[in-house]
Amino acid sequence: MIKIDDKKVIVNSFSELKSVLEEFNSYNYIFLMNDINIIEDIFIEDFKSNLTIDGTYQNVEANVTIENNQITVGAKMKKLTFKNMTISCSNQSGFIYAPAEEYYEDVLVTFDNIIFNGTSMATLEYSDFKILDSIIRIETTDSVSATVVAKANHVYIGEHGTN
Repeated sequence: MIKIDDKKVIVNSFSELKSVLEEFNSYNYIFLMNDINIIEDIFIEDFKSNLTIDGTYQNVEANVTIENNQITVGAKMKKLTFKNMTISCSNQSGFIYAPAEEYYEDVLVTFDNIIFNGTSMATLEYSDFKILDSIIRIETTDSVSATVVAKANHVYIGEHGTN
């Protein structure tokens, strides 16, 4: 892990990404330096309210692969952005998850400049989901049947600056 400043960090591996997301710290902008395979569930801790995970560092784009695991949003999260990466997902519940509880009704998860191939992007039933400038292919992956693009309170699809 390479610390840029108190708010930004570069991670090289799954274990570094998991520790930055699950442990108490002030990082709210995470760059991925290498491809990441999500091999365990990740729970984004409640102290993180505005977070960006950027898959491109020094003009090199990371690929993120997730199979039976998922990333779960913390209850105090307000804005979570994934940008500039390719994601492969074979989890029927999707890449990102927020429980169907009122605590999560103010959450906005954004995929910006994402290439997504997989079974489902998100399950965010009380939360909002925005897709910007992305290429999305929902399909059966690793013998897991495709479900829906996303289950969310509201889904916004468009270019930058539009809903």
